[in-house]
Amino acid sequence: MALKEGFDADDFKRRMEVYGMDESSIRYEKLYVERDTKIVLSTQKRDKSFVEPHVLRTSDLDTLKRWVGLPDKLFEQHGRCALKCPPVPTNWLPPGIADDVTKGDEPQQKLSARHHEAIGRATYAYLRGPSSAVARYKKNIELHFKEFLVPLWLFREVIVEPGAVLHFGAGMHTLLASKVWVKDGGKISSSGDLTVNCSLLQGA
Repeated sequence: MALKEGFDADDFKRRMEVYGMDESSIRYEKLYVERDTKIVLSTQKRDKSFVEPHVLRTSDLDTLKRWVGLPDKLFEQHGRCALKCPPVPTNWLPPGIADDVTKGDEPQQKLSARHHEAIGRATYAYLRGPSSAVARYKKNIELHFKEFLVPLWLFREVIVEPGAVLHFGAGMHTLLASKVWVKDGGKISSSGDLTVNCSLLQGA
């Protein structure tokens, strides 16, 4: 789970602007998870949520990194890596695919399960690490996924009471709020890749 936190008077407004949102985009003021209960936020039919997310769409990996990843500047401190960087896959491209991408043509070869796994690792390294380390894979990743969809769950305030669970389903999700308060014994969990972007975080 990635966490983006900070606070000042206009902080929440700036955070919403990253996703193309403003005050008029807030459909639900408050999400309250009662003691010893569980709320699931998901786009899967079997886990239908009582609220609807905004669905963000992009085919650009750098835009996706702004939405759900970590800024490159976090990994540089006085010329040294300030955070642990995700591992970078090496030599995972089938022969010819790198050349095809360079020419702007979609590769015709079918990828093996090993290559699919490597693309996933490269994507994670791009989003959650310094993008320059895997910049050569950017076009391959974009061709592979075609379009990235991110459910954005937007609230002004989220409160998770003791013994309560706020769970997010499979896939990428972003929780965007002005304030997130997870009381002792409460929990936020995810079956996929969750980004929590808030102005004020308490108790987690």
